[in-house]
Amino acid sequence: MGSIGGAGLTEDNIHAEIGEVINDQSLGRTNDDQITIYGAVGLAFQDLVGAWHVYQKAKELNLGNYIDFLE
Repeated sequence: MGSIGGAGLTEDNIHAEIGEVINDQSLGRTNDDQITIYGAVGLAFQDLVGAWHVYQKAKELNLGNYIDFLE
């Protein structure tokens, strides 16, 4: 169960897959108390594409924290 099992959860706690959340926002979180766990299982370049889209959306909405790893 990878990420889910590592968080102490079971299959019953899975409400949608990442593709379903991306295609229909109503399947995502409905409040800030809910937690989203993403367990990457694809090839690295596939995970990178998904992460890039999330990163771009966060920048657009001015969400999250910026970390300069080159400092």
